[in-house]
Amino acid sequence: MIVRRGATDKRVQELVRELRRVMAPHTAERLKERPGNSLKDFVHAAQPLGVSHLLVLGQQKDQVNLRVARLPGGPTLSFKIRSFSLVREVRAQQKRPFESMAAYATAPLVVLDSFGSKEKHVALQRVTFEALFAPIDVSTVKVADMRRVVLFHKDGDGVEMRHYAVQASAANVSKPVKRVVEVKNIPDLSKLKDISEYVTRIDPGSDSEGEDAVAPMAGKFGGRGNVAKRESKIKLVELGPRLRLRLYKVERGVCSGDVLYHAFKEDPASDAGGGESDADESDDGGEASGDDEDDEDDDASGGDLFADDEDGGGDSDAPPPKKQRRKGAKPPFGR
Repeated sequence: MIVRRGATDKRVQELVRELRRVMAPHTAERLKERPGNSLKDFVHAAQPLGVSHLLVLGQQKDQVNLRVARLPGGPTLSFKIRSFSLVREVRAQQKRPFESMAAYATAPLVVLDSFGSKEKHVALQRVTFEALFAPIDVSTVKVADMRRVVLFHKDGDGVEMRHYAVQASAANVSKPVKRVVEVKNIPDLSKLKDISEYVTRIDPGSDSEGEDAVAPMAGKFGGRGNVAKRESKIKLVELGPRLRLRLYKVERGVCSGDVLYHAFKEDPASDAGGGESDADESDDGGEASGDDEDDEDDDASGGDLFADDEDGGGDSDAPPPKKQRRKGAKPPFGR
C-alpha cells in the first residue's frame, strides 16, 4: 500500500501514482487518501487485506521523504529522496519509448546490486527491497511472465532505483527478414522478380547490437519470432520512474519505536523513544512550526520547569510552599 501524508506538490502526487504502477498488480492503484486519514487508519485497513508493506511519501518544502514499514509490527526504514525522475521525463529522453500494458499484468523481477556489505542496516535494506515484490519460483515461472525488472543499485551511502521493461526480438536475422517476421503487414513485393532481391538489397548481416544479450528462449515470449529454443535478442528499456534514495533512520515498530540505526547519530540505541527526527529529515513530511522547535529545545535541555529543584538542593520530602495572596487582592471565591 502506497500513500502520501501531508501537503505535497503535483510532482510528488504523480510519483505516488507511478510507484503504485511499479508495484502492480499487487497494490491498490486507485487508492484515494483523505485529509483526515492517519497512519493508524491505513495500518488497520491493511491488516484484513493481507498487506505486507506500507510506503508513505511526505514532503517538507523541497525535501521528499519515503518511509517503508513492514506490517504489522515493523521495522520501518526512512529514506531521503535525493532526486527522482517521472515516467514522462524518462520517456522524453528516449528516441523510441516503449510501452506495454501487458507488462503490468505480472510482478516484476527484482535485481539487487552491491548489497553484499555485512553491516546490519545494509542487509536490512536488501531484505526489505526483496520483500516488497511477490516471490518468484524459478522452477515454475513462465518466461512470458517475466516482462519487467526493478533494479536496486547501492552506490556508496545511497541507493538508486530503476524500472525497466524486458524486450525481445529475433536474433541473427537480417533486417529485411526481420521485417517480414515481425511486422503485421507483409511488405509489397509486386515489383520484385524474386524474394531474394528484397533480402539482398539491404545489409544482409544481422542487426543485433553489441549491448544486447542473445540467448535461446526457454519458452514463448511476447513479440513475433520469440519462440522456444530459438535465439532472441534481449534488451532492457527503461520505463521509469527513477529514484535516488538515502537511508537515514531505522525504527523498530511501524513509524515508531526504538531507533535501531540513524545516519546522523553515533549511538541511536540510546534513543529509547525513537521519536526524535533530524532537522533536515522530516518523517511526517508536514510543516514544522517554530513553536514545536522551541518545545523540543526546552525538552532536550530539561526546560525551566525543574530548575529550582536541581539547583536549590532542598529536601525533596518537604511540603510545597503555600501560595501567598497579594495584599489587597480579592479571594478567588466570594464569601
